[in-house]
Amino acid sequence: MNPRWIPLCVRPKILPTTWATSRSRMVAPPLLTVPLDSWRNNRLEVGCVKRSVMSLSKPPHPPSTIALCMIVRNEAARLALCVDSARPLVQEIVVVDTGSTDDTPSLAGRLGARVYPFAWQEDFAAARNFALQQVQSDWVLVLDGDERLLPPALPALRRLIREPNLLAVLLRRRELGAAQSPYSAVTRFFRRHPALRFQGIYHESIDDSVAALQAQESHWQVAHLEPTAIEHYGYHPLYTDLAAKAQRAERLLQFHLQKSPQDAYALAKLGALYLSQNQLPAAIAHLEAAVALPNLCPAVRFEGLYHLALAREAHQDSAGAQALYEAAIALPLQPVVLLPAQFNLGLRYHAIGNFAPAIDLLTQVKATAPDYLPAYLALGRAHKAAGNLTAAIATYEQAIGQDPDAPEPYRNLGVALFHNGQSHRAQQAFGRAIEAYTLQGQWQNAQALKEQLRELGLLSPDW
Repeated sequence: MNPRWIPLCVRPKILPTTWATSRSRMVAPPLLTVPLDSWRNNRLEVGCVKRSVMSLSKPPHPPSTIALCMIVRNEAARLALCVDSARPLVQEIVVVDTGSTDDTPSLAGRLGARVYPFAWQEDFAAARNFALQQVQSDWVLVLDGDERLLPPALPALRRLIREPNLLAVLLRRRELGAAQSPYSAVTRFFRRHPALRFQGIYHESIDDSVAALQAQESHWQVAHLEPTAIEHYGYHPLYTDLAAKAQRAERLLQFHLQKSPQDAYALAKLGALYLSQNQLPAAIAHLEAAVALPNLCPAVRFEGLYHLALAREAHQDSAGAQALYEAAIALPLQPVVLLPAQFNLGLRYHAIGNFAPAIDLLTQVKATAPDYLPAYLALGRAHKAAGNLTAAIATYEQAIGQDPDAPEPYRNLGVALFHNGQSHRAQQAFGRAIEAYTLQGQWQNAQALKEQLRELGLLSPDW
């Protein structure tokens, strides 16, 4: 599908693109990338021609309204955090309860939501679409109870709704606790339009309906908002019953595959789920079945290739994993979607001593996700292994700037400084690492580092 794009009035440069979708991801480079700091003084730039957002020759339109739209079940412990994160943006709150046995419905009412009961049908899209039917506002923000909207996204979203041809916004979501897929891209902010509907019984999305509408009405556009706009802690073991979540997902996917055994998306998702449970034979069988199907959209192919590479690594087949990662990162997808495969491939290249491509890939990951600390640590190690201590030191200092409370950047910086002959600065960095470990309650790591420093003669009496 190749829609004709009409440039929106923002910087930076706008590129024509193709929107090819799956039920979970926009899979081409965005028409429009909107950095959070790109809006200035209510003026938007098109090339070298500027115009005001509001024309003085016409009466202003009533301001657009935004609704927070949620489906929930037993979210009493987390609901307030989610709603309060979106409250500065929205004028309407719609909560659809799918069968809570706790205080969720009454709490949602006290938080200012209109609450609607919905009989659960083993179909997330059905519940989402019922919730959409209750919305009265012009725009819809979709969040789950285990998510929160991050404050830096609010000003850009307020301004984006002024664009008359903007249909939807792709948001970057940080996946807390999901080590292998730390970010995702989700179309969770969109214009209320009768043609936009959720599809998919699991990891449902509006992407297919967006593509269909664009094919019929080519003026509609999609923006990609950077950087991270949503924080999701649904995969974090401290906040979620992961076993129950996995059981529900497995049940839904198996039920769907009984009706549609050639659904590549469901095969890939179920394979990834089996992989997370260390059921390698079942994981590989489902993932191989997914990637073998013809005419896959890039997003689904990536899902299969990436998780199949992880399964090959678990089977000690490093060469096979490398080939799969290389195929995955060649797909025409959003950089944030490619990020986990790029990161793992960078680690693989480092492990076999191929430092130049490792550094290239890890630099790309760091540029895509400046708040992703593991990218800095891996890149610093790659620079050090390649003999470039100056670059390693600079990278670890950048990591400290991103997360000054994390102990690992200080520790790695200390090592790089020590090997660079800067013992005094190394000792200072190690001291900060010990302090950070202690503040985080990582007593064993702090003590182990002290023992290593004692052997090197770098242990300060103050520690």
